[in-house]
Amino acid sequence: DIERQAEDAGVPLRWPSAFPLNTVLALRVTLAAGGGGSVEGQALIHALYRACWVDGLDPSDPAVVSAVCDEVGLDGTQLVERAVQPEVKQALRDATAQAVEAGVFGAPTAVVRQAGRSAALFWGNDRLDLAAQAARGEERLLM
Repeated sequence: DIERQAEDAGVPLRWPSAFPLNTVLALRVTLAAGGGGSVEGQALIHALYRACWVDGLDPSDPAVVSAVCDEVGLDGTQLVERAVQPEVKQALRDATAQAVEAGVFGAPTAVVRQAGRSAALFWGNDRLDLAAQAARGEERLLM
């Protein structure tokens, strides 16, 4: 199904030979780089996805992750070294705990938070449009 959806969307996709992916290193490096809240972090996330899901590279390989960081203008060697630091490991544990607390149980999941409301959870690729509508404040989706 994912291959069909990628084709329909015109998105390149190659199922990784190392599936299931071990993404711990890539996740830690992303957090060490500042997460997805910056332009650099977003570029890194997109490049890591492409490395895994188009190029078929292994995100648990430090050389792969370092090279991807370098490609987007980040210091890959430094970020891979930082990924093993206790504070970065704890940041991933904390982010995981927050996801579990929010009710996340699969991917992709979007958690939309609006002031004064409970978090709205949207699970599944077919719900991304609804998550975007909720993020724009569509009342019926913010329960």
